[in-house]
Parts: sequence; structure tokens; C-alpha cells
Amino acid sequence: YLCWSAIATLFELIMNRDIWLTIVAGNIVRTFIGYGIAPFWFLSALFLSQVIYKRASNFRIYIQRLIVVLCLFLTIIFYNKVYVMSMDTNIYFGMILRTVLRQVFCFIFFCTGTYAGRAYRRFLPRNQGYAIIILMMFFMVTVLSTTMNSGVNLHTGKIGNPILFLAGGLSGSYLIIGLAVIAGQNNILEKIGRASLGIMCIHYKTIPIWYVVKQAVSVIPFNELRFVIQFLALTSISLWLTQLIEHFLPILIGKQKDYS
Repeated sequence: YLCWSAIATLFELIMNRDIWLTIVAGNIVRTFIGYGIAPFWFLSALFLSQVIYKRASNFRIYIQRLIVVLCLFLTIIFYNKVYVMSMDTNIYFGMILRTVLRQVFCFIFFCTGTYAGRAYRRFLPRNQGYAIIILMMFFMVTVLSTTMNSGVNLHTGKIGNPILFLAGGLSGSYLIIGLAVIAGQNNILEKIGRASLGIMCIHYKTIPIWYVVKQAVSVIPFNELRFVIQFLALTSISLWLTQLIEHFLPILIGKQKDYS
């Protein structure tokens, strides 16, 4: 998290030399309060979710689930009020409030995703017919809730309607996990999955590759085709760079160098 934030700050300084002090000061504060620089905020959110989940796992399973349900209930009731308050207060105090709000959602997603993964592995392989029906239901809920909700940016805390956001986020996550379980072992998917952390960090416009790819595909006349080619190009380049990082600087993707 700290390494990627430092790399992003360095690139930002190169591209905006006239306001370097503002960039450095702002990025340092954002990084250390956990608000983060997009897209690296998800690293701090993932770390904190794992820490909280490990703590919660010391309790009995019904206590764990009660904690998740309580988080859901309180978030739905108080989210919009706290979010509005965070926008009307001091900029950095507002960031702290939105970071806490965001962390509650991330913890909910982390826990429910873990539970869903366990349940799927037991249920889906033996019940392929039911599995298709269940996944189709999740697909429909995802499409409906995301269509009905406004734009979402979890980094800044903008989620629109909390119920629609949770419905779309959870059903979409369950859909992807279910499809992955049904797909079973797949070399291409496994390769992308193992490199997902690196792809997530490299693909965004904080790293200059985004600008290079966007400029390269700008000559393509059709928006849809341009989007698909840009997506495939960014994913392929990010995957290749992640493999290089894994070999030369594995610490950046949470791995240790093999000296054997």
C-alpha cells in the first residue's frame, strides 16, 4: 500500500511539477488516514477487513454473523446522514468519516464473500441445475439494482441508495464467485486471478500506462469497440507487468522473492 502510493505520487509529481508541495502533502495525508489514492485505497480497506475478520473469527459463528447483520442495519440507517455531514465539515475530517463508512461496507463484502465461497464449494458442484437458477437470480438483482441506483464511487464514499448499493454489490459478488466455482480449474482465469492485485494497481490512470493506451486507441471510431480494445490492452499489459514485478519486485504484490 505504501509502496504503490509512493509510486503514484512520484508519477503525479512528474506530470504536475508546478504544484508538487500540494500533491505530496495531500497524498501523504490521504495515505496515512486510510482514505488512499485511487485505486490503492482498496489495499488498506482489504487489510483492515482481514484484521477485523480475524478478530471477529475468535467469536462463535452466530456472533460473527450477528456483527455482520448489525453492520448492515446501522449502515443502511445512518449512512446518508454521516455522508452528508462528512461533505460539510473539514476536508480531512470528512475523508476520515468517509473512510470509516467505506470500511464498514468493505468488511461486510469481505465476510459475506467468505461465507458465500464456503457455501458454494459445498453446494454448487452437486447441484448444477439449481446453481444456474440461483446465479440467474443474482444476475437479475445485480442488473436491476445497478440500473436503479445512481453512480457509485466507493473510494469517495458515493454509493447512492445504500440498499440498492448493497443489493448490487453483494449479488454481483455472489454471481462472480459462483461462476468461478462452476468454471473450476481454468489456466487463463487462474493466471488472471493470481495477478489481480497487480492488475488492479497498474490499470488505473494514476499510473501513466492508462494515458498511453487511451491515446493509442483514440483513433478507433466506435466507442464500444474502443472501450473493449482499451480494456483488453490494459488488462494484457497489466498482466505482463505484474509478472515482471512478481519476478523482480514481488514485495509490491505481497509476495516474497524466492532465492532458492
